[in-house]
Amino acid sequence: MNPFDPRTARKAGEAAAKEVGKLWLRKGERLLLTLPPLFGYSGALIGGVRGVPHVAPDDLPALRLDRCRWPLPADGDLEWTEDPTVAYWAEAADRRQDAVRFLDGLAASRGIARFTMTTQRVALLLPAGMLTEPGGRTGLVELYEVEPGRVRGLRSQFLGRSVPPVRTVTVDFADGSTLWLRDRLAAEKVAAALSR
Repeated sequence: MNPFDPRTARKAGEAAAKEVGKLWLRKGERLLLTLPPLFGYSGALIGGVRGVPHVAPDDLPALRLDRCRWPLPADGDLEWTEDPTVAYWAEAADRRQDAVRFLDGLAASRGIARFTMTTQRVALLLPAGMLTEPGGRTGLVELYEVEPGRVRGLRSQFLGRSVPPVRTVTVDFADGSTLWLRDRLAAEKVAAALSR
């Protein structure tokens, strides 16, 4: 199976949406967008300081993860879009802003968590079985969640200098922070989310 094939990406997106609909949505809540897991590092520019890979704080729940065997991101001033090991990026004035809090969960889960937007919530979801202490929870659990009013904008962007350019789902938060998530079908998914 070729992960760069649009059909493969579409099937992964459909599977993620089905799982979210079955295990997490509340009655009357409509799913706008959910992205399938994308294994990769996170990076950030926070208060003018670049951090690649981004290191999540210790206050997140402990997760069951194998030892990471990925190559580290490239050193230097390479744009994050030009480094295939970096899947997520955030820019913010400080660590307390929403884009960084979402990025923390993506970094801690190594991209297994999925960014999800509904008519009632914006959340980073993770299978409960990944928690070292699930506390009786099953299905999908939130690593971070905010109300939809905290999102100022949702757009699709082509970024970087490579050919083809990197496709991203870009989330602008009301606090001025921004989160970029690589996604092969970003334009299609954002258009569908905005039309719902």
